[in-house]
Amino acid sequence: MEKVQMRQDAGVEPLWKNRNHKTSNVIIIIIFSGRSVPLRLCQAVNEVGGEEVSVEGRNHFTPMKQPGKCASGQSAPGEYALENLRATPENPAMLQPADYHMHTPLCRHASGEPVEYARQAASLGLRQIGFSDHSPMERDDFDEWRMRMDQLDEYVAKVQIARQAVPGLKIRLALEVDYLPGQEAWIRHLASRHPWDYLIGSVHYITDTWDVDNPAKISQWRQHEAHVVWEMYFERLTQAADSGLFDIIGHADLPKKFGIRPVMDCRPLYEPFLKAAALRGCAVELNTAGLRKDCREIYPSRELLEMARGHGVSITFGSDAHQPSEVGMNFVEARDLALSVGYTHWLEFQGRRAAPQAL
Repeated sequence: MEKVQMRQDAGVEPLWKNRNHKTSNVIIIIIFSGRSVPLRLCQAVNEVGGEEVSVEGRNHFTPMKQPGKCASGQSAPGEYALENLRATPENPAMLQPADYHMHTPLCRHASGEPVEYARQAASLGLRQIGFSDHSPMERDDFDEWRMRMDQLDEYVAKVQIARQAVPGLKIRLALEVDYLPGQEAWIRHLASRHPWDYLIGSVHYITDTWDVDNPAKISQWRQHEAHVVWEMYFERLTQAADSGLFDIIGHADLPKKFGIRPVMDCRPLYEPFLKAAALRGCAVELNTAGLRKDCREIYPSRELLEMARGHGVSITFGSDAHQPSEVGMNFVEARDLALSVGYTHWLEFQGRRAAPQAL
């Protein structure tokens, strides 16, 4: 069996094209960020002109009409290798779902422009991402870690630039919106401002002034018993899910960020939240940022995710990237976790409509 090597970030001319194989088995190695990922092809018809390559599984590469171009005739570096390749267990980089949780410098605690995140995603072999930066609050001075209202249009424009710069990648437009009781009208106003693909509802604040994941306020944890904080948090998270305002609930057990967990059984806290999410058709994200925090665990925990599966709550995935290098981080582990508790699909969003996709 012959090996042919091709770089995804090159012009993606099929390197087997000038070889005189009539029919052969070929393994193509595509390099993603320094990692070799074998892509097993069968019955590769390698005649000069590269008319056809059939891929193991039901999907196929787009037949080449001209060198360096796809079937549409449009130049598409990388598209030949990525556009129609079916994910298989042998191709782990191609199995990953969309990364729907990314930020931009407008939130004042992230670095890298959207186009940099998009290029990183493409280099990893992701086929879809979504930007969901922290939405403005009604008062711009509410806190210091979100965009201002007068930057909302700028945010949308930056995402559009990324779409134009990386046309082979599906890029969704979204917001991560903080849920605080009494802010429902404001959230509806934000929802009407642009044609969002989805809204992530998150709870950071368990009071109007304490965002429990803020390192600058970690001293407040010493003033409260852990179970009280978790109870307050899940009460608000349940309200967020039940509001019907959101498509996805973000980092569903965020209070564990600093490794502070109650000793009590938390399942009674999870139950009302998951019932509300199921009733409203609200998905829960697997957020891999937890693996980069003190808790060293994906949000949500296996226990919560198992319960979500039992309630029929759908899932999405997010890296919560605050710099381009975090895009798609630990998605292999997140996907494995989802599969291990019985999930077989994740939700793709467009125009706030969901469609299940196989894991």
